[in-house]
Amino acid sequence: MDSRHTRQQFLRQCSALGLGAVFGREALALDSQSSKGKVVIIGAGAAGLTAGFWLNRMGIEVQILEASDRIGGRLRKLEGFADYPIDLGGEWIHTHPRILEKITSGHQSRALPDTIKYEIDAYRQWTGHKWKSYSAKRIFPTDYKFVRSTWADFLATYLVPPISDSISLNTAVAKIAYGNSSESKVVIKTVSGAEIEADAVLVTASLAVLKSGIIQFDPVLPADKQNAIRKGTMPGGLKAFFKFSEKFFPLGFGLAKYDDREAGDIYYYDPGFGQDSDQAILGLFAYGKVAEPLLQMSSDQVKRHVLGELDGVFSGAASRGYQAHVVQNWQREPFVRGAYSDRLTRSIIKALARPLAEQVYFAGEAIPKDRANWGYAHGAALSGADAATQIARVLG
Repeated sequence: MDSRHTRQQFLRQCSALGLGAVFGREALALDSQSSKGKVVIIGAGAAGLTAGFWLNRMGIEVQILEASDRIGGRLRKLEGFADYPIDLGGEWIHTHPRILEKITSGHQSRALPDTIKYEIDAYRQWTGHKWKSYSAKRIFPTDYKFVRSTWADFLATYLVPPISDSISLNTAVAKIAYGNSSESKVVIKTVSGAEIEADAVLVTASLAVLKSGIIQFDPVLPADKQNAIRKGTMPGGLKAFFKFSEKFFPLGFGLAKYDDREAGDIYYYDPGFGQDSDQAILGLFAYGKVAEPLLQMSSDQVKRHVLGELDGVFSGAASRGYQAHVVQNWQREPFVRGAYSDRLTRSIIKALARPLAEQVYFAGEAIPKDRANWGYAHGAALSGADAATQIARVLG
């Protein structure tokens, strides 16, 4: 099938799926000519893989450079700890699962994974003396979970197969040189010293990585983009999972001393919801300022802290039943450096998303098409798809 036919078919299916409404006119404005050129994508997370998948569907050559030794970004699967897979990163689908079909543009090689609406009876909070109950529907109004699957599985199963040969792991980027001439190429220089030429580059590095400056731009980024990167925030965060001999805890609960939304969030939950499992696994999510003490701890220190905290609530049941634990500290991941973006204004998002000289594009969870979706896995994926349509429009 030639690239012209591929693009026409792709755009018809975009229209049928309602993607014109999701991405604006860009998704439907591509002409029917064959696409030309090569796109280098920096980062093999949700945004980068989705963009690669979409560009490949439109007949555009892609090369994905991933700095770490695995794909997925902040979507990572833990196997063997429980009798079901666990998400060490993004876990919930914070919207209706039909978003999965939109991410794949309707080109699934198999049926989409099973999901279940996250409906627990109540969210409980320990005051230090008693339990208070809150309506879980108010806290998790539109959330779903994968059933015996994960976000990482979704990427690997539905997006990666057609672009797997285009992904290079352990390939960190040091510098991006771009020009103002439509005739010039973008030159991507890796940490190892290799140089790659492309007609466009899509940067999906996290906001914290952009803040760190480990990727240099030549010329330097415009002042508005530098200001947006500086003003945007991406607090640290971690997830931890504990295996016990028996369940002594409710499906979802928190401690009143952490009840300060301005300072972040710490809560406990049962990741086995909807998984048809009797195992006693307790998950911990910690994010933002209230999580900073945990972020400085070793895995064993996190264990002692959490068991001590739980023992105070559940009369020593945690230490008595403890069997194993695992900690994923996202702040310590050198090519992530945090959890997800926070408190982004429309002006910050707009500046972060603005392309440079129609050669350098940006995508990720901090750059959603819809401001309501920042920080979400599906928001990152849709951001990648949107960037892909912009690039294809220019290259086409």
